[in-house]
Amino acid sequence: MTIEEASLLIDNAFSKVVEQDNAKLQMKRNILGAIRDGGFLKPMLIIGAPGLGKTKLITIYAALVRAILGRRPLNYKTGKSVGTRQQWVENDLVPAFNDKDAVIYIDEAHEANAGVLTFIRDMMNPTVERADHSAHSHGDYHILFQPSKHSIVLGTNKIDKLDGALVSRFGRVDLALYTDEGMEQILFNALADQNIQFSENTLRLLAQCNRGTARDIVHWVDAIRQHLAIANKRTINRDDVREIIKLRETYPLGVTAAEIRTLLILETWGDQQLKELAAKNGAIDPKEQNANEKYLLLRGLITIEGKRKLTVEGREYLKTLRRQKFIAPRDADTEEEEG
Repeated sequence: MTIEEASLLIDNAFSKVVEQDNAKLQMKRNILGAIRDGGFLKPMLIIGAPGLGKTKLITIYAALVRAILGRRPLNYKTGKSVGTRQQWVENDLVPAFNDKDAVIYIDEAHEANAGVLTFIRDMMNPTVERADHSAHSHGDYHILFQPSKHSIVLGTNKIDKLDGALVSRFGRVDLALYTDEGMEQILFNALADQNIQFSENTLRLLAQCNRGTARDIVHWVDAIRQHLAIANKRTINRDDVREIIKLRETYPLGVTAAEIRTLLILETWGDQQLKELAAKNGAIDPKEQNANEKYLLLRGLITIEGKRKLTVEGREYLKTLRRQKFIAPRDADTEEEEG
């Protein structure tokens, strides 16, 4: 297969994946590079939160490797399921490597056994030194790792828990949070066979009520289907969207009802100490309240400067929710508009 033919095949395969253009480009370059480099596939470390498509990407990647470079079946495991080093060597590496090609993928690699990760680190030496193989023994088993035949891919959303020496042996592939447009496309794809009509840009409104990952899409699809079945209709308008959102208790930007309460308390009572805010939020334990604030801090809706404070962006966010009738209006907003 020529470089041009392989490039077209790769582009067509990855066109099924929404966004993640950087990751798709790096995977494409890795495969095309292997065509010129005797099959040598650079090991990859895919980094991204759950719901960003790590598994889908690696499944397509492995299929492309098989089609373009030959064989190399995908051996998929999660970090928790690899077991001890002996179990991993015996159950996965020996069957995959001995006189065969393979793509080994370990998702949630930060949860893998420390002995397994150390073994992988040592096994990766040829990829750094550009050697043709490395030989390793464990008990009665002997492993011959050949970068021209064997490829290791790790996935994680907690790179800080992986050893730096291990990370340095891998090409880093960072996944990005989906944009509103991306979330809309994912939601549309999930509903494509439902014959549902969306009016007044309602699909975008629903897409905006997420945190940039596709993990909760199935719940939104179920909520939409249930709402339409009860209402005996096929079209969703803005009022339907507001009702679905209230039932799901997830609002624009993916903010939850519990987080909305925190914003409203700060708007009503002003700056708050952690314990004060926790008490006003229904006697929530301070640790629970602290965890409840992480996303609000990330989105810049609150800040912590000794006390918890509502930011300008947080105030505007609440006003927007009121204008869109997601939360009840308050007198102060009415007075500002009249003034």
